[in-house]
Amino acid sequence: MTKFLEVIKLGYRQLTKNIMNNKIKVSIIVLIVIIAIFGLALITKHNVKPTTSTTASKTQTVNNKVTTSKTIVSQTKGMLYFTLSDEETSYAGEVAGVTAVNVVIDKVQAYNEAYGWVTLSQVPQTFDLIQLKAGRQAVLLAKASVPANKYPVPENTYTDFRIHMAKVTVSASGVTRAATLPSANLDVKTVGLVVGANSSSAVHLNIMAVVSLHQTDKGEFIFTPVVAFDSRANATVQIGKNNIPTVSFGEAGPSINAGMDVNGQMETDFMIKPTAKVSIVGGVITAQ
Repeated sequence: MTKFLEVIKLGYRQLTKNIMNNKIKVSIIVLIVIIAIFGLALITKHNVKPTTSTTASKTQTVNNKVTTSKTIVSQTKGMLYFTLSDEETSYAGEVAGVTAVNVVIDKVQAYNEAYGWVTLSQVPQTFDLIQLKAGRQAVLLAKASVPANKYPVPENTYTDFRIHMAKVTVSASGVTRAATLPSANLDVKTVGLVVGANSSSAVHLNIMAVVSLHQTDKGEFIFTPVVAFDSRANATVQIGKNNIPTVSFGEAGPSINAGMDVNGQMETDFMIKPTAKVSIVGGVITAQ
């Protein structure tokens, strides 16, 4: 009987030991599973794309002014077109003998309160304003998919438009010379053009070379752009042969006439008269 009880006690101890060992094994397995699930959750969190817009900023200083350009990643987009022309009549006092006014534009931007300066194009392009005037038609300067919205909000309202003129050259009497500009940035400020979601808006810049170009007594050329700006929202835009755009329908947007003064500022309804006496002294432009 005593031996029988000892056998039972030994069996109980062994059973208890096995149960404890199994519990440890189960606990280890459960711990491993928990760690694996937690790790997978972290990986998933870092790889999920955000549903909101994201931006990448680049800040630079131009003419002692800090400007910020932003590359936009947005779920809701619209198309913004930028066209260029030279549509004007002759004025008294225009520079005689000019056969070409070549403007090199290397950046086109639009300003949005939510995103700052949005770049539409940064590919250098050269346009002869005299040829544009003779052709009597606009050309496509830039187009881009930009942040948009169904309703007018800061994210889809563009108030300022800028072209950067890297260089302007003038051909006259068989000689080509570089023109002096008060500022390389031509800025147009408006009340705001709305770019609707999944629709197109267009802005048009008419640079009038005849009243923009001046010549000093020394034969130096000065280029102070005089422009007419207009725009259309929810428009139908078609780009034909030779980059010729056709803009139709939609609603009329902001329009403005402006000109650059000798300090490089664009002023509404302004231009330096073609008959004005201009000069460059120590790199400073004057007009009387």
